[in-house]
Amino acid sequence: AKGAALTVTRASTKSCVVGGVITTASANALCVESDGALLEQAATNVVLQSGHIDTAPWTSTSANGPANPTVTANAATAPDGTSTATQIDFPASSGTGFSLRYQDATTSGVWTWSVWARAVSGTATLNMYAYGGTYLGQKSCALTTTWTRCQTTGTRTGSSSFIMGTDSFIFGSVAAQSVYVWG
Repeated sequence: AKGAALTVTRASTKSCVVGGVITTASANALCVESDGALLEQAATNVVLQSGHIDTAPWTSTSANGPANPTVTANAATAPDGTSTATQIDFPASSGTGFSLRYQDATTSGVWTWSVWARAVSGTATLNMYAYGGTYLGQKSCALTTTWTRCQTTGTRTGSSSFIMGTDSFIFGSVAAQSVYVWG
């Protein structure tokens, strides 16, 4: 009804983007972004350590040519102004080669996986997807040196992994990529 109060219920803080800068709304507080109030359905982050992609349970793997990615913690200023962005240098891959950073998750259902990313210099591409017996939500995110929110959505029926990297089996031959990622 007109003039009725709005009630916000959220157990934790919420990241909001205001003028290209990430700010934090406290628990049970409305997130007001540059475009207005942000209204979303309830969600649970099933990606553990999403703000620390340099540490467990995130891990690296590679096969059929390329080496594991090089991961450097606290390598750049993140979108929230802290020095917590992780640099990941993925080597080139071709044929059936891949170099990946990933973590396993066990929650089933519809999911959206997102990460802030930007090129270390020039341009880069961040490939991301989930795998749980089949490939889910493959996404190539074109990056410049400006922070961009990359996201992909899919439906899982069991255990799967959230993955980013150079994977020529899915994306074709991929040049080496150096990116910063955060949260």
